[in-house]
Amino acid sequence: MKKILLSLLVVGCLGSPSTAEISSQMQEQLQRHPCNSVNPDRAISGCTNFIKGPDAHLESKAWAYAKRANAYTKLGQYRSAIQDLDKTLQNYPDSFHAHQQRGRAHFYLGNFPAAAQSFDSVLSSRAKNPFDALWRYLALERAGGNGRPLLQSDAAKFELKEWPGPIIEMFLGQRSPESMLAAARANAAQLKSENLCEADFYIGQYHLLRNEIPAAKNAFRQALETNAYTFVEYRGAYEELKRLGETFPADDPRLKVLLPQGVK
Repeated sequence: MKKILLSLLVVGCLGSPSTAEISSQMQEQLQRHPCNSVNPDRAISGCTNFIKGPDAHLESKAWAYAKRANAYTKLGQYRSAIQDLDKTLQNYPDSFHAHQQRGRAHFYLGNFPAAAQSFDSVLSSRAKNPFDALWRYLALERAGGNGRPLLQSDAAKFELKEWPGPIIEMFLGQRSPESMLAAARANAAQLKSENLCEADFYIGQYHLLRNEIPAAKNAFRQALETNAYTFVEYRGAYEELKRLGETFPADDPRLKVLLPQGVK
């Protein structure tokens, strides 16, 4: 799925260029700004200074809030990320990237009704994306609702023979988890670890919805073994394991990626 650790241009944070008319010169300046630091603490500091500064205008402030939200997400500070994304959406309510980030942050926190609402907004503000449909379905189901009718409706818009179609088929009862995992392994070698991370995460969700906790835990652990660090499903597997009572030693190398304190 879309990677969360890559730097975003202003149009990537806010939506289409028509919603964020910033000159190419300004965009070049923003790309060099500390907000874009790979060190999330440095990015948060840089964005905060930018937001408080006298030169920031509406569009660039919204960009800085979105960038700071991305940094907060890297640190696992999802409530702070949501607060910044709310500020972005006050001025750019159709920004599907902001709705998408906010939906995942709510999901990571276990705020499933709010996550479902965010993914409703994502799916109404841009062309349908199968992963967005999956996250909405899971959020609705985890909130105690029935996401299947919407997923069935969404599935008709996608080519299910292509990835991640097999994941949708699994949740609709048209494939077993084993068949879906085989489809992930059948993809090109360079994509195999990423597809396996996605497959294992969604298999974990499949088992959670059936209250099959040991099987869910095993699938989430398998997702972390793929080392697909930049994928939202990797972080999602980590958060689900924590919610299920899993503990991670302080020297676990995966934590250096998931909670990159002091990254240079």
